[in-house]
Amino acid sequence: MQSEGVEQAINRVLRAETEARGAVEECKREAHRLMDEGRAQAHRILERADLRISAMHSAYNLAASRKIAQFEAEARALAETSAIPEPARLQRIAAAAKRLAGELTGA
Repeated sequence: MQSEGVEQAINRVLRAETEARGAVEECKREAHRLMDEGRAQAHRILERADLRISAMHSAYNLAASRKIAQFEAEARALAETSAIPEPARLQRIAAAAKRLAGELTGA
């Protein structure tokens, strides 16, 4: 009789151990799944950030090109009107150059 009780106790312990191992394996699978999801989300965030940065660079380059073209047009117009600019005109040119430099550098 007593050996049956011992045998049942051993079987309960073995079942509990098997269940515990199964639970540990399930936790490992879930952890790997969560890590994979995290990596995928990080990759998507990185792709969106790269796209946004590229769009910002393009917009900045376009704005800078337009400002440079505008400045060059103003310079040509000034060159056509007078070979030697008046002091007031020189001050306007210097102010325009300073303003353009500030806009291009964000200062």
